[in-house]
Amino acid sequence: MTITVNFPDVLGAITGGARINQGVVQVASALRPRVIMAGRSVEMLLLLQNMSNVEVQIVTELRLPSTDAKKQKGRIIAKSDALAVRLSPGAVGVIVLPLATLPDIAVSAGYPIGMEVKVTPVGSKPQRVRTPDGGEPFEVETLPAEKRELVEDLKKLAWTANGKGGVVESALTVMSGKVGALPDLQASFTTIWTPVDTHADAYLLMLLGDVVYHQVLPALKRPNILPVMQEYTAKRFFNVGYELRPEEIDGIARYFTYLLECAAPGEKQLVDEERARHNLRIYFNSDGTVRQDLHEVRLPHWLRELARVVFQDARVMQLPVKAIGHFAYDGLLRDALHDAFHTVEALLQMELGTAAEHEAYIEVIFDQLREKKLTFEKLYLPLMMGAIVHGHTVTVRTERPADVLNTLRDVAEQRGVELDEDSRGVQHLVIRLCDIVAQRYGAMPD
Repeated sequence: MTITVNFPDVLGAITGGARINQGVVQVASALRPRVIMAGRSVEMLLLLQNMSNVEVQIVTELRLPSTDAKKQKGRIIAKSDALAVRLSPGAVGVIVLPLATLPDIAVSAGYPIGMEVKVTPVGSKPQRVRTPDGGEPFEVETLPAEKRELVEDLKKLAWTANGKGGVVESALTVMSGKVGALPDLQASFTTIWTPVDTHADAYLLMLLGDVVYHQVLPALKRPNILPVMQEYTAKRFFNVGYELRPEEIDGIARYFTYLLECAAPGEKQLVDEERARHNLRIYFNSDGTVRQDLHEVRLPHWLRELARVVFQDARVMQLPVKAIGHFAYDGLLRDALHDAFHTVEALLQMELGTAAEHEAYIEVIFDQLREKKLTFEKLYLPLMMGAIVHGHTVTVRTERPADVLNTLRDVAEQRGVELDEDSRGVQHLVIRLCDIVAQRYGAMPD
């Protein structure tokens, strides 16, 4: 089985099939409303669907009738007659350019409202991610609620695919009527759909492969990662209802550093089974292209969250590690919690619940963080336990793993004075885990 990409036809689902090909982008236009009273406003909408795996720059410019039906000049006006936007790989969006008619415009049907569209791919040579007919059937239920509402509203419009020479047109009818107040005419661009909305990791990898291989993975080095993780761990766990000690913040930061290092092992680095579960290099050929013989693609939560931001603004990749801390920290936290359950169960040789129970427990942790009600149990089981297992291996300069492990053990023991009987049960598991880790990894206390 190979990775094949055919994104859904979002544009076709909205327009009923109407579309014009403008380079690597498909477009359709509509007026909202199509019939207005003289002196009222109208919006010109341009729907855009990127058919390629690269970002495209789109420059649009209104083409308005120079005269009305009575040969009067400039009776349809716009505050913004041009707009430049960038449409991320595979994405779908809509440009809205408001117009106004003057009160004395001649009543007439069929005023041609046009928009010239110029499309320029950015970066590497574009490759198709949709078939020429637009792509697979689109299911609006896959979108968040606010985007579903937007799509349903857009489907009510009469979309057209009229025009030539790079200009898309819709016809406006003006009737006589009372003058209305002129609105604040501001152009806008809204992203309707990106590949993140498919929840398909193979799609994301195909589109983000170049960014991941050439920008993200080379930056995942310990000196880059650890200071950023220390900074953002302190921010994320500030004022969450349970005050973390500096050693606990540091332990979590080291754990997250371990996970990110595992994603990008060196070419000659030996990768054990634990680290291999997080290795992203397995998805790439030696030249950085995405492998086509993959049977399954599973991206970490942090990369999915980062992808959502990259699709909105690729400039965040100028500082990849900082971007992970700022935009994808909770995704990394979720990855750590899953990894910690897996690791702790293996070392303690005990089952801590089913996969579904793990998911539910993780949601409780996020609820506690959001509600500022974090507890010892939810901090340590499983997060700090994962930090004990893997975080102690992340050392800098003259540090020794045994020293890091002993520090984490000491803090866990000191927590005992504040714990009730139930919480002490978790604490006993933590101390037991420290002993196992010390023996297994040779980090025995002095």
